[in-house]
Amino acid sequence: ENPMKYLCTLTAILATLFLPSLRAEETTQPETVSFAVGTDIHKDIMHDADQRLQAFVDAAVQSKVDFIIQLGDFCQPKPSNQGFLKIWNSFPGERHHVLGNHDMDGGFKREQAVAFLGMPTRYYSFDVRGWHFVVLDGNDPDVPKKPGYASRIGPEQLAWLKEDLKKTGNPTIVFSHQGADAALRNAAEVREIFEEANREYGRTKVIAAFCGHRHLDLETTINGIHYLQVNSMSDFWMGDKFACVRYG
Repeated sequence: ENPMKYLCTLTAILATLFLPSLRAEETTQPETVSFAVGTDIHKDIMHDADQRLQAFVDAAVQSKVDFIIQLGDFCQPKPSNQGFLKIWNSFPGERHHVLGNHDMDGGFKREQAVAFLGMPTRYYSFDVRGWHFVVLDGNDPDVPKKPGYASRIGPEQLAWLKEDLKKTGNPTIVFSHQGADAALRNAAEVREIFEEANREYGRTKVIAAFCGHRHLDLETTINGIHYLQVNSMSDFWMGDKFACVRYG
């Protein structure tokens, strides 16, 4: 009803509660950073997804955030969704994407989704105002493959994550579609990498991890790290019993 109500509500929390004290050898204080985060808009099933996304972008512009990010289940990489992507790209500042499991529905490959969205790679990191941000791809398959959607951070990506966290001295926020609190099949393994980075650094480096996927608002703190599930921009799936062909 009011996108501003849900947009950037964690800015003050990040600035006042999550911002760690600096070690003696550090001379630069990270600045306050604000970002607009949304997830699970599901363009390919939501009849008014374009209007919802436009409201999000308009509110992000009005709030003058440093960047916007969507946490997956955005749209399939097909030509008919170019107009939807254009709305997202109308934001004049930094824009970032996370791959969701439904972005590859219809037989599309992850590489196609990456190219369509203009992502640098499936997983990557970036820095804003002295903060480090990590984008993970939770769609690595099990070996041997299991039925249903993939929900794992694979060995190659785990190795990259360890090295990426070692290289930065900045306070770090992680983004993924499936959450490291529970939804990832190897969630405990991912959390251990976060916690190891904190132990090695001598204080909290990995501060929080944002995810979507479950269409719920939830905050869980595990060993000093905040895991925040962000509610869907479109719907909550109640199961096949409540399925319908169209919205009233």
